[in-house]
Amino acid sequence: MKTITKLLLLATAFLTTNVFSQTSVGFTAGTSIAAIRSKVDKSETSDSKAGLTAGVILNCPLSSHVSIQPALSFIQKGGKEKGGSGKAILNYLELPVNLIYNTNDYYGFFIGGGPALSAGLSGKDIYTYNNVTQKDDIKFGKDKDFKRMEVSGNLLGGYRFPVGLLLAVNYDMGFSNLFHDKALDGKLTTRYIGIRLGYLISSYKKP
Repeated sequence: MKTITKLLLLATAFLTTNVFSQTSVGFTAGTSIAAIRSKVDKSETSDSKAGLTAGVILNCPLSSHVSIQPALSFIQKGGKEKGGSGKAILNYLELPVNLIYNTNDYYGFFIGGGPALSAGLSGKDIYTYNNVTQKDDIKFGKDKDFKRMEVSGNLLGGYRFPVGLLLAVNYDMGFSNLFHDKALDGKLTTRYIGIRLGYLISSYKKP
């Protein structure tokens, strides 16, 4: 829980800072399309599964076209068994910090990317055996199923409407091995595509 508390404090610092003029706070919600990449005997990517995401963002303009955009989001990662019915649901608290290029000050297309730090909260391993569906808890942390912290890279793009609404699509690829024992278990990483609708609470200029 100490790690999650640190993330929350860091996000609070982002949300309360007044360093950049015209800084705006916003909210996003949408869906994630996630998969798991594993490498034990061979490399394999699971089938994708849909999940939920929601969070807050902070848009900090550095110039008329460039801004820094940290966010704090709940995101469901995981994947489905390839060719089967089993699936893993991994719940994370994610803190990306993206550098954004905007085609206009207050509206228009934007593109960007940056690093992201995630903390595993909880998870479920759902599978069917003898026509009975089983649900096992997945736990994060020391001596648990997976490592809690994950570092990833994030790319995103979208469109911001003059009224403050925005539509964004991002791709996030995990770099961290979630297995504790790399030599014994191989490597396990996450990835997902996020589709979000959001709203920035700020003053804006009409086109």
